[in-house]
Amino acid sequence: MNSILVNIIDKLVIQSRTNSGGCGPAATTEHYLFQIMLVLRSGMQWQHLKSNLHYTTYHKTHMKWCKLGIYELAFKLSLKLAKFTRVELKNLFIDSSMIKNKQGTDCIGANHYDRYRSATKVNVIVTSTGIPLSINVVKANIHDSTLTASAVNSLNVKVIGSRLIADKGYINKAYKKKLKKSHRIKLIYPVRKNQNVKNTTFELNILKKRSIVEHFFSWLKNYRKIQVRHDKTIVSFEGFIYLASLNILHNKRVVSLE
Repeated sequence: MNSILVNIIDKLVIQSRTNSGGCGPAATTEHYLFQIMLVLRSGMQWQHLKSNLHYTTYHKTHMKWCKLGIYELAFKLSLKLAKFTRVELKNLFIDSSMIKNKQGTDCIGANHYDRYRSATKVNVIVTSTGIPLSINVVKANIHDSTLTASAVNSLNVKVIGSRLIADKGYINKAYKKKLKKSHRIKLIYPVRKNQNVKNTTFELNILKKRSIVEHFFSWLKNYRKIQVRHDKTIVSFEGFIYLASLNILHNKRVVSLE
């Protein structure tokens, strides 16, 4: 476990405990994170954890941190501390991925790719190096083209004059104009065959680099707890997504606390 990651979360947890007036934990933050990361990576059930503390202690700690937004705050703080070059932020990539639902009761919708079974959709914007800048978890039956606005508005890094590369699911002429006018971001996607306009040679070449967002989803789903949703509440599942993304960020980028 990255020591910087532990320090960031530890400071947020201590601050939240001071504000709420709660008592101290039974173990260190590093110990809790190690056990929670073990569940995240392996996808095991909480009761299979082998530790001196009861498994419900780790589950309750995870739920507490999720409800307090600890993982999300740590993720956003890490992005603020990270330094991005103009080249990295010049081309941004947006896409969504379906997560098959097993036990979730909220934030689920019909997945038309899987015989309309229930699923949860994860929508992200990543840099040209695969670092996530925006994460949104929604129902599976929400169309991708309607998620562009919320994804851009939830960017955790200031972006001006960039290109946002997407697939055909994000075709939306009205928002393409609005995005360029309000955020100075150019939305690029492959046009359909029945459209009068055509993609330029430059656009066709840049669309070939869109595989980086697929690589990010591959890294994300290496954490087996995210491959299939077994979490009953979206708060818990979203917490795991932020924790996995936070770990991916720290593995790809050294963040200084100074």
